Amino acid sequence: MLYVANATKQNWMLNVRIPESGKVTIIEIPSGQQREIAAGLSKASIDSIVGHLERFGARNNADSKLHSEDFDGYLYSLGKPVSSDKISDAHETLVEKQEKRSVNEAMRNAAAYEKSTRDKRSGKRLASLTEVEVVQDLPPREKATGKEVKFKVTVDEKGTDEVKL
Repeated sequence: MLYVANATKQNWMLNVRIPESGKVTIIEIPSGQQREIAAGLSKASIDSIVGHLERFGARNNADSKLHSEDFDGYLYSLGKPVSSDKISDAHETLVEKQEKRSVNEAMRNAAAYEKSTRDKRSGKRLASLTEVEVVQDLPPREKATGKEVKFKVTVDEKGTDEVKL
């Protein structure tokens, strides 16, 4: 048996080719849930499906540590279902990855904006201060949890202009 879990906030339409039939099967896996797939298939077919899953970002539930840089929110398990705790942990890992990416993008955007406002001929800085502030808006009637996104990035005028954009 093969179980596939979705730890993302979006529903996942998993497309797999079942080797025995040669047909593509589409399996919907809702956010935070898992599905049993490949029931009754041979070990070679299950191995083929696992290889497909790994190629497209799914990780083995048996891995003790999920590294946020190479995890996209999908888990698989051979023999037994993925525990709800593991799906929750995987979701937290994915959120951590997204937050890091958000901060990196804000820093790159601040540097790019600062670079775009320089005088084209002399390279002299035209703005005395370049700053980007990111604040997460809450939907109406939703209370703050303290985990909302809020940060500010300032480009120092004495800093280097050799930033990888």
